[in-house]
Amino acid sequence: MKSWSVVFCVAAVAATASACGSGTQDSGGASGATTDGNVTLTLTAITDAKPAWEELFAQYKKVEPNVTFKASFSPTDQLQTALRAQLGGGNAPDLFVNWPGNGSAMAVQQLAPSGLVADISDQAWIKAVPDGIKPLLGAGGKTYMWSPGVTPIGIIYSKKAFEEAGIAATPKTWTELLAAARKLKAAGKIPFAVGNQTPWITQLIPYAIAPSTAFAEDPNLAQDMLDGKKTFSNSGWRTVYERYLELEKKGYFNPSPNGTTFEQQQAMVAQGKAAMAVQVSAVAPPITDAAKNSKDIGLFPFPANDAGTDLKIPAGLGAGYGVSANRPTIAEIAGSR
Repeated sequence: MKSWSVVFCVAAVAATASACGSGTQDSGGASGATTDGNVTLTLTAITDAKPAWEELFAQYKKVEPNVTFKASFSPTDQLQTALRAQLGGGNAPDLFVNWPGNGSAMAVQQLAPSGLVADISDQAWIKAVPDGIKPLLGAGGKTYMWSPGVTPIGIIYSKKAFEEAGIAATPKTWTELLAAARKLKAAGKIPFAVGNQTPWITQLIPYAIAPSTAFAEDPNLAQDMLDGKKTFSNSGWRTVYERYLELEKKGYFNPSPNGTTFEQQQAMVAQGKAAMAVQVSAVAPPITDAAKNSKDIGLFPFPANDAGTDLKIPAGLGAGYGVSANRPTIAEIAGSR
């Protein structure tokens, strides 16, 4: 599924970049196509995506031999800061990772009003995007980014750590989850790896708990809060954060979670130092790849309630790619020569 997503991304976003006319000379320097028709597209992406991208660049080269990708990869927190500065300075890559909605400096609804990211509303693939998702890919009724789709949030775990702690089955209820965490801690394992130094990680545990608690109690909670009828303190959100704090107060997180990065979080689970990480399912493949034995890594739903049934699985639109608006078109460059 991950490979298909990136294959489609290479095709869709490269086509978008061609439509927008961005590109750089193979020899570097000014942006545009070379006189022999060859085009180099620069791309900046998250470190974890590097193996898949490199494999797929080679595949795409077979389809479009005149297109070459010059890619760079960085951890998420470093990348967000650097990319925003590059966009503002007019020296951003042709293609770059960005995020749906509005929640960071590189979120599409932050970028769109700035004029730094290209409007790609004319792309044919947009017709296949569900109407409920389209607004998250842009602003003002226009589309400014591509995303591979929706990814669930659950618990990625080390089967070996569970086995060493004497846990025979994955927890099905909140009470069972606490019991498993207690056993893991007693066995010398970190129950939950938390990488809150990377800002977007901070939302995942509340997001995993809320659907089966706060929103199960009040399906209209979001609108009730917008209308001023409910707040975080007098609604089911209180339960969400009380449970988050319960995990922390019982010592079920790694030391200094606010000083731990996303990459360190992944490594702890891959190495078996931590038993679990609440994460989007797309993070499972890199953790699996980094593990000594790929069969040691599994994924199960976050058991946020005590009913053991009717769990609501949260899901979010994944990070995707946009095109820099601060590039002269290939036609303009070719016409000036």
